[in-house]
Amino acid sequence: MKKFSKVISAILTVATVVSMLTCSLSVSAADPAVNKLTGTTKLSSKSLASGVTYASYKGKAYGASANLQFDVVEVDMSSKNLYIDNVYGGKTAAHAYKGGASILSSFKSANSSLTPIAAINADLWWMYTDSAKENLAGNGSLLAAGSSGHAMSLGFSMSNGEIYTSDRLPGESFIARDGKQPLNYENYVSFGITSDSVPVISNPDVELTVKNTTQNKTTPADGVNRLPVNNAIVMYTDKGPKQSYCNTDAVEVKIKCSAYTVKHGAKITGTVESVSLAGKTRPTMTADSNYIILTARGTRYNDLSGYKTGDKIEISVNVFDRDGKYTKEWQKVTDAISGHLRFATDGTYSTNNVAISTSYPATLIGITKSGNVVMMTYGQAQTGTARQGIASGGIVQLCKDLDLKDGFVLDGGGSTQMYLKEGTSYVHVNNPTEPNRSLLNLLVLSTGPNRAAQGTIPAVASRDKDMTTLDFSKEGNNWYLSDQTPVERKGNDVKFRYDETQKALKVTTLSTKDPYIEIDYSASSPKVSATSKKYLAIEYMLPTTNSSKATKGQIFLNGKTMGNTSTYTRDGKYHTMVIDYTSKATWKSNVSKLRFDIFASASSGDTIYIKSIKFLDKNPNATPVPTAKPSATTAPATKPPATQAPVTTAPVVTEGIVVTEAPVTEAPVEDVPAEDPVDDGEESGLPMGAIIGIIAGGVVLAAAIVVTVILISKKKK
Repeated sequence: MKKFSKVISAILTVATVVSMLTCSLSVSAADPAVNKLTGTTKLSSKSLASGVTYASYKGKAYGASANLQFDVVEVDMSSKNLYIDNVYGGKTAAHAYKGGASILSSFKSANSSLTPIAAINADLWWMYTDSAKENLAGNGSLLAAGSSGHAMSLGFSMSNGEIYTSDRLPGESFIARDGKQPLNYENYVSFGITSDSVPVISNPDVELTVKNTTQNKTTPADGVNRLPVNNAIVMYTDKGPKQSYCNTDAVEVKIKCSAYTVKHGAKITGTVESVSLAGKTRPTMTADSNYIILTARGTRYNDLSGYKTGDKIEISVNVFDRDGKYTKEWQKVTDAISGHLRFATDGTYSTNNVAISTSYPATLIGITKSGNVVMMTYGQAQTGTARQGIASGGIVQLCKDLDLKDGFVLDGGGSTQMYLKEGTSYVHVNNPTEPNRSLLNLLVLSTGPNRAAQGTIPAVASRDKDMTTLDFSKEGNNWYLSDQTPVERKGNDVKFRYDETQKALKVTTLSTKDPYIEIDYSASSPKVSATSKKYLAIEYMLPTTNSSKATKGQIFLNGKTMGNTSTYTRDGKYHTMVIDYTSKATWKSNVSKLRFDIFASASSGDTIYIKSIKFLDKNPNATPVPTAKPSATTAPATKPPATQAPVTTAPVVTEGIVVTEAPVTEAPVEDVPAEDPVDDGEESGLPMGAIIGIIAGGVVLAAAIVVTVILISKKKK
């Protein structure tokens, strides 16, 4: 018995040694700031708090034309004493300019239990003047006349549990002051932190329903604290501008409300205090006054013009994710900031055909594959020198080196600023070209009392790699169409999103100018062959509220027109349209791009819901050939053995994050860092550290077994 005890003891000892060796050869995925920045030298690094590291790097890296400085703060939010807040320079989301150090000091004074330890400039924001002209509507009207200097966030933002701005509206497309540069509409991406400290990046937005209970009329509103654009209703809150700065053609309704907070699930009630029709004096309000102003223009004017003083109003708020991935998480977000240039999405990297100047320093926010938050600035290596930055290809490599699952650029230029706490002060650690520039808001990392444990970090929604069938009832397949990397896709005069109620892709026209969506099929594995698949099936639904103009669509394959679709059925029910291209000579080769003009003719606001788009080798509606009846001598089918497992259909599951390089759609040589070429391969299998650990462990285990055998042998002697 003692022999066996010693043998067991020896084996346990060996196992312990193997375990220790294996652990020493691997790095914890959640250990902050473990990434090496290619072609740089580390200047300094330190721990700011438990779970927080700061590191500074310098180098002529990522395709830069001069030495740059990179400042990185990495945060593991599983540490219970960490907090992330979006902090404005004032009480509202507009005109809240203030110096960064002043914003931090004010935040500290108002929150005695928290100690800010790091901060970066936050939202991408803009200033517009009354010289800007509306572009999308094509009417050339001045946008927001008299609003010179008005500033606001470009996308969805929240602070302290309240929505300050919704995502940018389609109508916020205008011509700049020089009359040359059209600033077209695009969705904006946001970073948010939930009430249980889970970070998330995607494309959140808000649905608003306004009910006049006195008149029993209900109408949707289009946005919160956005520009007062044509053909829309915008809700202005007491966290927005003091007035809408709307054009003279608008109607505005001022509502006195009970105390309210604009957040998911909110029901805001109030009474109409005044109605200002076109050309009349405009209402104003102050911060925290519990007022709301509804502004309507164009086709939405009559939705509000019939409101009367004393009418009772109820406004409902619903938050959702246009990407269809993280709606549940966004409904719990308390603080959020926005930007627009995604370089990492779901662990896939791409420049998105976006060109960024090498003279543009910038701030980047991201989430690593392990769930850590990365706050970063990069730019010139010395204060007082000209602006320096990196081009798009370099940013892609930077995101790889930072191990980002999701990441995007915030504001940049002179606004690029990172602050750290030094003693009782907050100082720049980067080298801003305009260190005294006032900012709209900061993303602030603080320490404080222990909070509840961090919630579960969501898995990446699964998507089908084979694009032969694009099933849009799966949230993950919305990835192929929304403003996400890696494939090139675009829409013209349409807005699209994953609709949770319909479990389908919802596409809505913004104007009558050739509305379409375009999908890049180069990402499909295997490739989709139009030569062998001559039928295209589209499962769709048209609401009965659509105009009578929206009767047909058009299809383009690989840049060539394939003609009109058949006539849609407009009855609020789903139908499958099968288009036969067997006689179309140009319907051939592998599919690279499919352009779907959803309506050949339409009115603004016409909508189509798409469940799926399928390439088929046979017409599913064809009459089947009758099967010959077997003769009397035909042997019966053999019954499978009782032990044979039944055929099952694999359930849809979430997948692990696989880092892949985007399909090459452009090759700007100047965007590729000379120091470290971009890897076009796909990472798979175990990381090298794990492989080395396994090999080392195996060697040690083998040696231990030999030693154990010798010991036993000697004992027997």
